[in-house]
Amino acid sequence: MATGPPGGRSVPSSSSRLGGCGPSVATTASAVPRATTRGGLLATTATKEELEQIGKIIKDARIGLLTTVSEDGRLVSRPLATVEAEFDGDVWFFTYNDADKVHQIQSDNHVNVAYESGKGWLSISGRAELVQDRAKIDEYWTGGAQAWFENGKDDPRIALIKVHAETAEYWTMTDPKPVALIKGVKAALTGGTPDIGDNNRVAL
Repeated sequence: MATGPPGGRSVPSSSSRLGGCGPSVATTASAVPRATTRGGLLATTATKEELEQIGKIIKDARIGLLTTVSEDGRLVSRPLATVEAEFDGDVWFFTYNDADKVHQIQSDNHVNVAYESGKGWLSISGRAELVQDRAKIDEYWTGGAQAWFENGKDDPRIALIKVHAETAEYWTMTDPKPVALIKGVKAALTGGTPDIGDNNRVAL
């Protein structure tokens, strides 16, 4: 498990309706903080239903946009296929152990992974690490991975990036995209705010 933010800083979870032109955070005064601290570490407060919702977005999107911090402090993003596994607070990606993103993670392991799918949008913030466990590689290897790594899973450079989520924020759409678009246009014409979905933030 990755270490949480220093100082025992808690991250509140909030749930609100989506409005405006796109995904935006709108907390309510009555929102009750869901994150707690335990021994200076961030303790998970995510419910089973919240974990399942996050997992649905990841599974439907499949491709995550992994953002790392470069050695000179720049934010660098690239699309990566997510390993197919039930979401339990971690997401996994195959990589070569000498890739630039690996060097960046070894220098600064703070990362973000963003997803977009028909089920909504998701932003995961957490810590990443390189995993070179051959048993884990065998467990997660699929034909899809073979397409990206031509020398196969026995290539000694093959490794996994494990991202342990510390917080996740997601936006889910309650209507099909065409209906949401119509609501957005109607709101623009009437000066109102479209009600198109829910926004939630949880500690993991």
